[in-house]
Amino acid sequence: MPEDSFTDRIQRAELLHNTINLLTPAYNPGVPGAGELDLQINAFFQKVAQTAVVNEAAEDAATAYGNWSTNREAHLTNVLAAATSVLAYLRSKKKTLAPLLTGAEKIVKRMRGSKAKKAPPPPDGEPPPPDKVRSKGQQSYMEQQGHLRTLVNLLTNKPGYAPPASPPGQPPHPASLDNLNALLSAFRTFNAQSSILEAALIHAEAVRMEAFEHKDHGLHPWFLAMKEAVQSQYGFTSSQYEQIAGIEW
Repeated sequence: MPEDSFTDRIQRAELLHNTINLLTPAYNPGVPGAGELDLQINAFFQKVAQTAVVNEAAEDAATAYGNWSTNREAHLTNVLAAATSVLAYLRSKKKTLAPLLTGAEKIVKRMRGSKAKKAPPPPDGEPPPPDKVRSKGQQSYMEQQGHLRTLVNLLTNKPGYAPPASPPGQPPHPASLDNLNALLSAFRTFNAQSSILEAALIHAEAVRMEAFEHKDHGLHPWFLAMKEAVQSQYGFTSSQYEQIAGIEW
């Protein structure tokens, strides 16, 4: 379900609880037997509240992973800009650094990737197929980290590769080894933490799905059982059941 659907169903469960709690005569499903859902109003309230907490945890995990992914994508933009600066510096010294330029161009070409191919035009009357876009998943970022590491290794300890030093207090030259190594270190941190946050998100979503849909104690079957209990106590044609009949999952 979309993120807002989980919250919407919690709100419907809260509405069901609040409506049942005000029925007269008072709702009284009795004490549950062994292994049965507790359909008493306080037990249902606790289930709704617990599910809301689990849902918020999943939403927080999604936000944390999303924010981190956005920052990692911005970092990749900086990495590609630095790689372009490397090529520009090497081209400015092509007469003496031609072998380095050839190697760097190969690496940066891999970093940039191939452009998305335009899909062929569709037959008349049919919608155009989407263009193929290169994946930006975890594996893609790990590949980019590897390409940057290869570029750093290519340039390290090479005579003649010495972009000018920046004035004190200014950022280093984009093509400098100091800058490239800093970008590589940050890239490693981004990728490592991204894996941790993604794993946390997957776990939080699994816990949430169980809280909502577990066949024995999920909020969904509990919600439906509460409606059945109201119908059982007051009758299908009663005014009490009519108040909750339209509250759908």
